[in-house]
Formats: sequence, structure tokens, C-alpha cells
Amino acid sequence: MNIDEYFEKIWKPNIDQYRYTGWKLLDHVSDTDMVLDVGCGYNLFKPHLGDQLVAIDPYNNAADQRVSIEDFQSDIKFDVIFCLGSINFGSEENILNQIEKVTSLCKTGTRIYWRQNPGRKDHKNKECESIDFFDWSFERNLEYAKKFGFQVEMLAWDNGKRIFAKWIKQDI
Repeated sequence: MNIDEYFEKIWKPNIDQYRYTGWKLLDHVSDTDMVLDVGCGYNLFKPHLGDQLVAIDPYNNAADQRVSIEDFQSDIKFDVIFCLGSINFGSEENILNQIEKVTSLCKTGTRIYWRQNPGRKDHKNKECESIDFFDWSFERNLEYAKKFGFQVEMLAWDNGKRIFAKWIKQDI
């Protein structure tokens, strides 16, 4: 099974289990923030954020736009970006290209909230065994954030299985 089929037919959201990258993220969004949700899945934040939120996903029709981050076009520079399990697949080159695209949508002070898979094939189903999960780490967060002009404000384990990271765009 390839990644397209997995996310279209098998994957289901489990947002309630996350301490940092679940519903608590709504506490970090003000009424004036424009938010981009990259790989939004079933677009669960839409009822809470309404028109403040642009939600994209290449595999799910619940998205505002069914498009990959690589193909997403916007004139908006966002205040907040959620990357909650979406930039987790493929080679380091692929990940860096996706981060570069995400950061092109930021302005000084933009906050990116990440949920990252540290290379684990722990979805408890055989369908994801062939998916190439990227091996995220705390060290890679520090390295990549610096490379793209961000400061890492927080790194922690979320639910013991995923990395939570908060990056803030610095002045260039």
C-alpha cells in the first residue's frame, strides 16, 4: 500500500491523545491569527477557527483545498502553521523541500507547531509498514530551525511517541 491509499482509506484522526498537539493548540491561536493547517486530515480545527483557518491535505476531501504543501499557492503570510504529522514522510531532501515551502508562507514571528514521527512504524497496522517515515529528532529540529531562520521555543515528547516542537520565525 502506498501513502496515498493509506491516508485516503485507512488513517483516522486520534487528536484526543495528544497533550501538546491536540485540542490545546487552540489556546495558542488569537482571534486575529491566520492559521495554515498542513495535512489537516479531517479538518477538525475548522469548526473552532472558521475563516481564520486554511486547511490543506492532498488525500482528504474534508480539507479546504485538496493539495500538497509543494503545490499549495497563497498570497497570505500566516501567523500560525500546524504541521501535525504531515511533514513526516520520505527522504531528508523531501523533508527539507517541504520545510522550505512551509517557511516561505511565514512572516517574522510566525509560530509553527509540529507533531513529528521519529521514524516509528507504530500505527499498529500492516498497511503502513511500507511507508517511509522520516526519522525526526530533537537535534534535527534544532538544525533545521536554524537553517530556515527559526528559533526552537519548545521540544517535548507528546504522548510518549511523537515529538512536539514549536518554532518561531526570527527577523532576517
